Amino acid sequence: MKTFAKNLRKVRTRKGLTQIQLAERLRVNNATISKWESSNYEPNLEQLVSISKELDVSIDWLLGYEDKLDQVIDEYILSDEDLTLIRQLASRLSK
Repeated sequence: MKTFAKNLRKVRTRKGLTQIQLAERLRVNNATISKWESSNYEPNLEQLVSISKELDVSIDWLLGYEDKLDQVIDEYILSDEDLTLIRQLASRLSK
């Protein structure tokens, strides 16, 4: 789960959230976030779904099974607005 820990920290900081802020949003203790990010503890399935929804990333990405588009997007660390526009465009092109 080291990939999860790394990805959780990456997306949390990209969203500008502290561990305390994310903990409040997920309704867990802030020590839990710290344990997740240091690979000392793993979220259960319900918590994983909540993390995914709160941070607007897929569970696959959190666990390291990202698709190529996410890998490219992540390299450039685009803003949330840019990511939304890219996802909207990709959705339209796939129709």
